Amino acid sequence: MKKYLVMVFFIISYAHAQFNGQIFSFCSDESEWPPYNFFKTKSKVQVSGYDVDVMNKVANENKFKVEYKLIPWKRCLKMVKRDIIQGVISISHSEERAKSFYFSKPYYFLTPHYYFSKNKYPNGLNLKNLNEVSSICGMTGYNYGPFGIPNKKVARLSSSFESLTKRLLKGKCDIALGRKEILLNYKKRTGKDLFFNNTILSAPVPNVKKTPFFVAFSKTKRGKKLKINFDKTIEKMKKAGQLSTLLEKYLK
Repeated sequence: MKKYLVMVFFIISYAHAQFNGQIFSFCSDESEWPPYNFFKTKSKVQVSGYDVDVMNKVANENKFKVEYKLIPWKRCLKMVKRDIIQGVISISHSEERAKSFYFSKPYYFLTPHYYFSKNKYPNGLNLKNLNEVSSICGMTGYNYGPFGIPNKKVARLSSSFESLTKRLLKGKCDIALGRKEILLNYKKRTGKDLFFNNTILSAPVPNVKKTPFFVAFSKTKRGKKLKINFDKTIEKMKKAGQLSTLLEKYLK
C-alpha cells in the first residue's frame, strides 16, 4: 500500500513539475486580432485580450510562464515550425497546417463575412456563392478554406486590415474576406475605422459554418505535451463556464 501511495505521489508530482516554471513563447499576427489579441497601448509592447487571459490560466494550471509576440503572420508560423516560438494563438485549421503543427481543441468560433464597397455596389451585394464575383482580396498567409473557397482564388496581398479595406475601397477587388467579430471590434480596440464611415458594408458568407479557432503547437515532444495539457485545461474551463466569462468582458 505504501509503495502504491508513493507511486501515485510521484505521478502527480511529475505532472505538475514537467514544465517546472519554464517560459514559453506564443505568437500571432502583428495586425492584431481584437478582442482576442491586441496591443494594450500604442507603444506596442504589452499584448492583451481573450487569448492572453485564456493562456495565462492554462499556464498557471500547468506551472509554466508565457510571453506573447505579435509579429508578421508568416514569420510567426515559420518560427513555431522551427520551435523558436512554441505556439500560434488564434489560428484556423487546414490540412496543410496540420502537417506542421499539433492543433489544440477549439476554444472559440468566428463568423465568416464578405465585405464590399457601397461606392461599387450602391444597392448592396447579396451573394449566394463567393464564385459570383471575379476578384477577392485577403490577408497575406491567411487561410480562407473555412470560407468555402480555395486560397488560390484569393489575392492574399494585404499585410494589415487597413490595407485590406483600402484595397477594397480603391476598387482593387470586388469583395474582401474577414471575420465579423474581428473587424467590428477593431475600431473599439485600436481607434481605426476600417469601414470608412460605413462606406464599406458586409454580409455573412452563405452556406458556411462558424470557424473554430485553435492554438497550434510546434511539432515536437514538448509541443505535444503542451497541446495535451492545454486541451485538458480548456475542457475544465469550458465546463466551469470560464471561457464565456473571459470573453464576455471584451464584448461589452
